[in-house]
Amino acid sequence: AWTMDEREGFEQVRSTLKSVADDIKQADDLMKEFQKLMLRTTELQDKVKGISLRTKRELKACERSAKNLGSREISGAIHTLERQLARFREIRPETRSFFCRIMLGRVNIKCFSDRERVRLRDEYNKFKVRTNLIFILFPLVVLFFHYYLRHAWLDTHWINIFHHLWLLYYYVSLALRENILLVNGSNIRPWWIYHHYLSAAGTVVWLVWPLTETYLSFVPYVTCLCFYTGLVQAIQIMFYKKRDYANRALGKTEHMDVSYPETLTELPKELLLLIPFLFVAHIWQMGLGFSFLHTLYTSPTLFSQNWTAWREELQIFWSGVIGIILGFCNFVSTVLTIYTKTNTKQKMQVEKEEKEQLMLLFTDKKE
Repeated sequence: AWTMDEREGFEQVRSTLKSVADDIKQADDLMKEFQKLMLRTTELQDKVKGISLRTKRELKACERSAKNLGSREISGAIHTLERQLARFREIRPETRSFFCRIMLGRVNIKCFSDRERVRLRDEYNKFKVRTNLIFILFPLVVLFFHYYLRHAWLDTHWINIFHHLWLLYYYVSLALRENILLVNGSNIRPWWIYHHYLSAAGTVVWLVWPLTETYLSFVPYVTCLCFYTGLVQAIQIMFYKKRDYANRALGKTEHMDVSYPETLTELPKELLLLIPFLFVAHIWQMGLGFSFLHTLYTSPTLFSQNWTAWREELQIFWSGVIGIILGFCNFVSTVLTIYTKTNTKQKMQVEKEEKEQLMLLFTDKKE
């Protein structure tokens, strides 16, 4: 026989279990309702996709006709409608890039919940903040090994390998995260994703470069560039972190807009001082690229043997090509960002005029 306390405890547990069972039944009903809504969502997505594909074909046909007619009015209307049509991509599931397909497979990487999209953005920003310290300190460790321990220790090449393995992880992670952010409505320029592809390829080139005198001669220059870039990024990250909340509260940026520290995403007076430092980094990178190619051109031993005896010729060549492309395109992207930010008002005025022309065109047709 149970005591009074044991019976009360039994009744309390039974009451709790009944409450849990009711909650589970309620959750089960909600889950069924959620599944129905998801099925309805999929149907709506398919309808929107069909409409967008059909209207895209129709606009292409109208565009060809407008060229034959030479009508600026119709061309402007088509341009405005194409921008409106681009909004349909917000609810269309997609994988987007070949890079995402080889990394994740043909899966949908679009989030339809505002909370999940904001979490993607926040995790991206946290990743940049956390890795920036490593981006600065790792080159210092490499330089210490290169200048002070290389002659005392039997082998220090492993620290360079670890550095480039970490850079490979860093750039691949950024590229993957930015592809996902771009699909979910972020403002990332596509060039910076390609920049990270090329940077990752450059780290692979250095990983397969054997330990030679040419390799060792370039280690300080490349490592110092990494350190310098990390410092500039740290300053920008600190600035953007302070301004981010204020900009979103004032509605100056969308929820999915992010900053990328290799260049500028806005142009307040406080960041004008950073522009010369950014250009120095871009020119430095281009200069390193030309230096690699100059070494190939002037060395009496490189490319002098049969291709089966090459050890580092291709590594030097591709390091030079990648460095020149990255430096030049970064320079152009920064210039375009400055130009775009200084002409934002003019762009908004043009868009307003295009919408007015579109309304007039449709009004004339109705009359």
